[in-house]
Amino acid sequence: MDTYTSSIGHDMCQAPGTKWLEGPIPTDLAAPVHPNELGAQDQARQIIATLRR
Repeated sequence: MDTYTSSIGHDMCQAPGTKWLEGPIPTDLAAPVHPNELGAQDQARQIIATLRR
């Protein structure tokens, strides 16, 4: 499963609501340098798509 391609443009330098990865000082309820809710939702979509194959 490739999570890199879908996350392009959603890196930790983007504004909240666009970024899927929190920086060293999170602006969301996520651990530093980990996926936030939006990033986790993208990962879940990819897992579901893989399971449906």
